[in-house]
Amino acid sequence: MSSPPRSVADVLDPGLAQGPLAAALRRGRDAWDVELVDEDVVVVPSARPYVLSLLAERASPLLVLTARTSDAESVADGLSAYLGEDRVAVFPAWETLPHERLSPQPRTVGRRLAVLDRLTHPDEHDAPLLAIVAPVRAALQPMSRSLATQRPIVLDADTTGFDALLDGLAALGYSRVPQVETRGEFAVRGGIVDVFPTASDHAVRVEFWGDDIDSLRAFGVADQRSTGPVVRVVIDPAREVVLDEPLRERARDAIARWPELTDELDRLAAGQTFEGCESLVTLLTDDPALLVDFLPERAGVALLDPMLLEDRAAQLREEAEVLADTAWRNAASVGLAPGGGHHGGREKPAPGTGAHARLTTGGGGGGPPRQGGGARPPRGRGPRGGGGGGRPRR
Repeated sequence: MSSPPRSVADVLDPGLAQGPLAAALRRGRDAWDVELVDEDVVVVPSARPYVLSLLAERASPLLVLTARTSDAESVADGLSAYLGEDRVAVFPAWETLPHERLSPQPRTVGRRLAVLDRLTHPDEHDAPLLAIVAPVRAALQPMSRSLATQRPIVLDADTTGFDALLDGLAALGYSRVPQVETRGEFAVRGGIVDVFPTASDHAVRVEFWGDDIDSLRAFGVADQRSTGPVVRVVIDPAREVVLDEPLRERARDAIARWPELTDELDRLAAGQTFEGCESLVTLLTDDPALLVDFLPERAGVALLDPMLLEDRAAQLREEAEVLADTAWRNAASVGLAPGGGHHGGREKPAPGTGAHARLTTGGGGGGPPRQGGGARPPRGRGPRGGGGGGRPRR
């Protein structure tokens, strides 16, 4: 909810912020009439959201790096009070390290790729993204640059295409199951498609009449009962994998180099996903990207407690190097040196012309840590499939 103007000055100088406390930023804008420079800004923790909000209005989107995930969530809550909840997003870290043979949770993937979509396609979203808050672990996670091309599925009353929806869900990494129980799953019963979007708080039941959507309703996964209609549904990807032809070709070529991974590479070459496939995809990516690579030129970067960030980044890199040297060697003997491949030791520049600030609670020091760390389902639709006629029942 945006705050109403309290004076003529608020109307003449509204700024970009739309949060309940947005009007409080006007005095700060008036006082901060100098260009930002690359130096430390020392503030008490309670004033961080206010100062960061002023920075976000000058260099948006502003990437705010924190040492821990809990810090990121707390800072995002503070920023939302000034900028607006829909203009601030957390970019979470994987629950796994880059070289672990485990996939991140669908909820995490959905939140991460929703942020990337807002960064790379800002004109297609209602509200501008003014601030991204990320723990340093998320900032050091290597990703495929192709993720910027993987768009979410948007459903509303005007959407058509039953088969297109099924194909799209499979392409985004959703698993087909008999009954939807958790995020990243979908089920088909006649002309009804149940899906639990990865970045959503509730599952959605999509009822088709032919190829047209008849209704969109939220439902509870515990009892499978509808809870009410919804107007629009955004279905973000369930895996950080884009199985395009270049990646499939690289997977086929890699079989000769890593014969111990033949089964996994064959599945990638065939366009199939599996548990832990994300670690192989980043391994096969020629030029992996970090979060800063998706920021526009005008973006800014703020480092909260730079010395703590550097210590945390060094610890994460050590953990990743040990895991890369043991997990892959023991599992498939791929021959990676510790920290080698595409995951370690790569310097990342700050975004082009954006602002850069380091916020500390004391003296602070050090620079930003920027080294890198990682078949369509059968039909069977009942009434719609041509076997029974009539409208699908709710």
